Amino acid sequence: MNPHSKEAGLDERESISMLLKLLVVSRKSPSFLHEYE
Repeated sequence: MNPHSKEAGLDERESISMLLKLLVVSRKSPSFLHEYE
């Protein structure tokens, strides 16, 4: 078992899901991106 690779996989999955959420939210309300920054 390699815990390092496991952690990297989790981080990658989380970052991808976050990007997808931001994309969906930004499409629904563009002003949200300005508030997020």
